[in-house]
Amino acid sequence: LLNNGAITVESSATVAGGNGGNPGANFGGGGGAGIVLNAGGDLTNHGDVLGGTGGALATGGTAIVMGDSGSIVNDGRITGGRAGVSASAGAAIDLRNGGTVFNSGVIIGGEGNGGHAGGSNGPAGGTGSGGAPGYIPLTPSNGNGGTGIVGANLAVLNVGEITGGDSFFGRANAITFTGGVNTLSLRNGSIITGNVVVESGATGSLMLGDYDTLPSTPAFNVSKLVNTATVGASDEFVGFTSFNKAGTNTVTLTGTGAQDWTIDQGTLVGDTNSFGGNLTFSGVNTGAVVFDQASDGTYAGTITGPGHFGKAGAGTLTLSGDASDLAGNLGVMGGTLDIDTQLTSFTGIIATDGTDPDEWATARVSGSATWTADVLRVGDSNGDSKGKGSLIVENGGQVFNDSGVVAYGAGSTGSAVISGNDSGWTLVDAIAVGLFGNGSLSIENGGQVSSGNNAIVGWDAQATGIVNITGPGSVWTGDSIIAVGVLGKGTLTLSEGGQVSLAGGPAIVGLAAQPGSFGTLNIGAASGEVAKAAGTVDAASIAFGAGTGTVVFNHLGNPDGSDLIFSPSLTGLGTILHESGTTVLAADSSSFTGATTVAGGTLLVGNHASAGFLGGTINVEDGATLGGSGTVGTTTVADGGHIAPGNSVGTLTVAGNLGLSSGSVLDYEFGNPGGSTGSPGISDRIGVSGNLTLDGTLNLAQSGDVADGTAGLGYYRLMTYGGSLTDNGLEIGTKPPLSDPAAYEIQAGGGNVDLFIGAAGDDTLQHWQGGDGTWNTTNEKWLNQGGDTLVSWAGNHAVFKNEPGGFDGGTIAVEGAQSFKGLQFVDSGYRLEGSGTLAIDGSDSADGNAEIRVLAGTAATIATTITGAGGVSKTQGGTLVLEGSNSYQGGTRLLGGTISVSSDANLGAASGALTFNGGTLRNTAAFATARNVTLDAGGGTFQTDADLTANGVISGTGALTKTGAGGLVLSSANSYAGGTTVSAGFITAATTGALGSGPVNVKAGDLRFINDASAESLDIVMETN
Repeated sequence: LLNNGAITVESSATVAGGNGGNPGANFGGGGGAGIVLNAGGDLTNHGDVLGGTGGALATGGTAIVMGDSGSIVNDGRITGGRAGVSASAGAAIDLRNGGTVFNSGVIIGGEGNGGHAGGSNGPAGGTGSGGAPGYIPLTPSNGNGGTGIVGANLAVLNVGEITGGDSFFGRANAITFTGGVNTLSLRNGSIITGNVVVESGATGSLMLGDYDTLPSTPAFNVSKLVNTATVGASDEFVGFTSFNKAGTNTVTLTGTGAQDWTIDQGTLVGDTNSFGGNLTFSGVNTGAVVFDQASDGTYAGTITGPGHFGKAGAGTLTLSGDASDLAGNLGVMGGTLDIDTQLTSFTGIIATDGTDPDEWATARVSGSATWTADVLRVGDSNGDSKGKGSLIVENGGQVFNDSGVVAYGAGSTGSAVISGNDSGWTLVDAIAVGLFGNGSLSIENGGQVSSGNNAIVGWDAQATGIVNITGPGSVWTGDSIIAVGVLGKGTLTLSEGGQVSLAGGPAIVGLAAQPGSFGTLNIGAASGEVAKAAGTVDAASIAFGAGTGTVVFNHLGNPDGSDLIFSPSLTGLGTILHESGTTVLAADSSSFTGATTVAGGTLLVGNHASAGFLGGTINVEDGATLGGSGTVGTTTVADGGHIAPGNSVGTLTVAGNLGLSSGSVLDYEFGNPGGSTGSPGISDRIGVSGNLTLDGTLNLAQSGDVADGTAGLGYYRLMTYGGSLTDNGLEIGTKPPLSDPAAYEIQAGGGNVDLFIGAAGDDTLQHWQGGDGTWNTTNEKWLNQGGDTLVSWAGNHAVFKNEPGGFDGGTIAVEGAQSFKGLQFVDSGYRLEGSGTLAIDGSDSADGNAEIRVLAGTAATIATTITGAGGVSKTQGGTLVLEGSNSYQGGTRLLGGTISVSSDANLGAASGALTFNGGTLRNTAAFATARNVTLDAGGGTFQTDADLTANGVISGTGALTKTGAGGLVLSSANSYAGGTTVSAGFITAATTGALGSGPVNVKAGDLRFINDASAESLDIVMETN
């Protein structure tokens, strides 16, 4: 066909070149060509086109011969002519000077026949007829198979099969490019059997890819790309200088190659073995390269252009070449991408597909490497796939983004670690840790993160965000606000000198913004964990939102050991938990309306440099301390809790009520004393605007500030209160050594609680103060002789005396066992009772007794039990009424005045004797006693207001006097010698000798004898009628 015509071979048609003729004198004729287009043209083949078979010793004919710039579209079958005996076969297609071939069918070079090559093709012949005489070679040949396609300046696109002809000597080339500029495009379904050779002087461009998406991904072995054909090898691509990926499909490269690849479209998959050259994207973000690394490898090539780059597989890919001109997306889908270069991308996504819950995708940027991307996502999800991703920036690496998210998708997991000096993550705008998934950010060892206006930790209701900043120089610098827990759960922990710094706008760390959210700021460590050195918050305020917000102080102080000064204010309704360390709240947090629990360590509100204010309510628990010189809200101090106003000497103000439990402790410092309650001295103070419950123990210490002076005797104001006072008593605990012996007295009332430190005096003699009261070991109800302040009982001598213009007698409840050496009742009206006991201490007396002195005209009652090994010595002229069932063993001495009893048990143990030397025993109820009685020189009087029977022996030199209306029965033969006087009632002698040896004088009443008793020789004077 001439002059650019067109031929179509239908599917039912066959076009075959003529077979070569029989041999002549030397050789046969070559096979004819099936179709010849001399001046180009277009050929479309749906059927079969065959070159003619060569004659004996002659070549097979070429199936199609085309002249200038023709085109061939084949979905049929094109087969080169079979060689004659010992000749070479014909090519399937021979394009002499340019052209295109689109093959979706079969193109096969002719089959060789061994021996010598036959002649070349002659003119075309028709079906079934011989062609023109073949070419007659002058030299022997090897009988090779025919080439599938041969020519120069060709563009071959194959989705079918192109095969070089086979022969005894091996397979011919599938394609031979003989000159010019040539392109080979291999699409899905392409099969090349035999080498593809770009001959010297020609250039070849290999293009892989298709626009169809197939269930399987085609593979291409780059080991077959060689510069020089390998002897004995087949299916090699020889001499290509350009390699492209076209089409939208995915092609996987296998083997080992060093080629530069240009990616126009679709995805090219390989690894560091198959990708050995540079990678260039030529489309507009239409191409992608994926390194699927099963094992570790390094890629040192250059990556340029607007395409997408991916890392898959469990191995580590190290990028060391220049990737600064990558203008597309970058994704890490598995294993680790180790960035050791300058990398740019439009977006970055680090996330597995979530099929393996234990698999992570990681990007690491270290050393001098940088990664710049507009948007970065670390951890993402797609439907039910919950991907995991990790970003590690270390040893000086830098990442730069417009915005970044750790845990972007719902259910995803993301982790970012910024570690080491000069390592940084810089974001122009927003950062979110836990947007819809579970994200964590760790800034450590001097790493730094800088973000813009929007910083979020825990955004969605199902999201969790955790940020840990630890170590000196580790800083998160924000522009305005960091929101910790917006709809979800967020935690920010600062330790070991880690810092958050907000420089612009309102400079707020927000906690738990919306209802149902949770936001926690930990200083040092989380609640219940082992305390660490504190981090710091450089911001204006900590704002609690509508959710559950908590600030936890659980630290060991600053890294240098100093106390933590917490400068931001706290606002809103939330929770403050202080567990360890010393924290100074220096700002005005009066708008805080939540609850503060001081569970451990020391929380100081205000210091010498700032007033400080903490609103809400405060609970101080066992072992914890609340102090400072600022203002706090209503405060309760539990057993074991401490409240320590001031910083050195200072005042802590309670804007509300203050409740002190019985086991609470007040730690005060004090200096120079004051001369009166109107002019108190220098000391710590608590000012309570509301009600005060006073209780607990007061520990006192000398102020460490020389300007405060030296503590001494005088007055100090401990507290003021504006509401009511519940005074449960404030005990004195530790005391500093003073130059003078001192006693301490708490004086509460009238809006003040004062401490009076007075001279201690001599506790040998202590005066009861205050009328009614309780006598125990702790109550300060006594005034020492020469002292001027109340003290507790010392176990010596007690004096009970009225205070003119004050108390008059009183009922005193004895608690516990109170030891005493003597009791003195100066005025009437005192009664000692209660469940306790009075234990005699006779260590200061020769007879081991304790003196009970009741002055004349005075009466005193002891209803509580008197115990001890010693006895009672009653002195002075007053009356002592004993009502207790006493057990003292040393007997009773009546040395003056009267002892009044109603039973023998009132007089102590039954073995205890009665000794009279001027005293009177009065019984107000009838009973009998077996006690022995001694009447010393002063004698003794029995005032029997009821009958009394004395069964014991009465001895001694003194006289016996009987008074009272009742009778006195003497049952023993007595030996007292001082005589007997009956002044009222009667005496009954129940045995001879009962009246002793002295004279008997009956002044009033009767003298009776029973049981045949007689007076014998006694002188009896009867003055009655």
